[in-house]
Amino acid sequence: MKINEAISKACELRPNILTSDVFLTWLSSLDGRVHTEIFESQEAFIPYTQGDENKELSLPTPYDDIYVYYLMAMIDFANSDYDKYANDMSMFNSKFEEYSKYYIRTNTKKETTHFKNIW
Repeated sequence: MKINEAISKACELRPNILTSDVFLTWLSSLDGRVHTEIFESQEAFIPYTQGDENKELSLPTPYDDIYVYYLMAMIDFANSDYDKYANDMSMFNSKFEEYSKYYIRTNTKKETTHFKNIW
């Protein structure tokens, strides 16, 4: 999913008056978290800026809806709609954990153990 697609979907579901800079900051924060916590990247994540709207976000389909849930939650929080915020964050956390488990399951190196008979 591209940055502009995530923003468009979130704004379609939660109309708002926020600027694109706010959304880019939120998406940068989330992708920074993904790179640090899930991908365990040692490199610093470079935040998104104006002009990056056509860049691909880090998470693949079918997990890319995580971005939409996160943006909707942040919109609700900014609008002081804490009931919707709680619901959206619950969906976000569930999907984020699901992707974390998927990533670990499919990207963990299998260690081979060698035993030596000493008898």
